[in-house]
Amino acid sequence: MIDDVNLARLVKRGGGRTWLGLAEQVDSVRPYPELAQLWRMVSRSAYAQLRHSVALLAGTVLGLALVYLVPPVAVVAGLVAGDARVAVRPRGR
Repeated sequence: MIDDVNLARLVKRGGGRTWLGLAEQVDSVRPYPELAQLWRMVSRSAYAQLRHSVALLAGTVLGLALVYLVPPVAVVAGLVAGDARVAVRPRGR
C-alpha cells in the first residue's frame, strides 16, 4: 500500500487523476511465494515511509497497539472485574 500511495502522489503531481475502489479481481505483479519475502518488503518500505525514524516507528507501533490491543484487553478486564458495563459499554455514553 505504501508504494501505491507514493505512486498516486507522483501521478497527482504530474496532473493525473487516481481512483481507489473495490474490484472483483486483483492481480499482483510482485511475486512473493513466501510470506517471509512479503513481510521483508512491507517492513522495509514502511520503515522508509517513516523516514527511518525510530521515534516515528515507536509512535506508529504504540498507535497500532492502542487501536488493536486495548479494546479486547478492556473487554477481558471488564469481564474479569465482573463489571459488564465496562466490557460492553453502549456508544454515546
